[in-house]
Amino acid sequence: MKKIIFLGLIIALVGCSKNPKPVDQTAVKKYCESLDSLSNSAMTARQKGIALAEVLKVTDTVEGTVEQKKYVEEIIKQAFGETRFASAEFQEKAIVDFRNKIYLDCLNKYS
Repeated sequence: MKKIIFLGLIIALVGCSKNPKPVDQTAVKKYCESLDSLSNSAMTARQKGIALAEVLKVTDTVEGTVEQKKYVEEIIKQAFGETRFASAEFQEKAIVDFRNKIYLDCLNKYS
């Protein structure tokens, strides 16, 4: 029985790759749009001065693969690595630029 479970785990892991390329482009678009929303929230939180620890709590509620969960955490950390601006105009520009970067990265990674 243990050999069958072990074999099943090996087969499941072989199907996983560092950069999966889903065939369903609708699913890719939906996933990238969810990351766009996440990147907007993460960068908005960054620009408002909310603590990183508070924002990282969202990763506990993420559904998906381990890679996708790590990607979500990476996006949040990237947002908090960006400059925080005092001016509302620069804050909005930083948010839009960050959203565009994450959305494009997602499309390039999964399309």
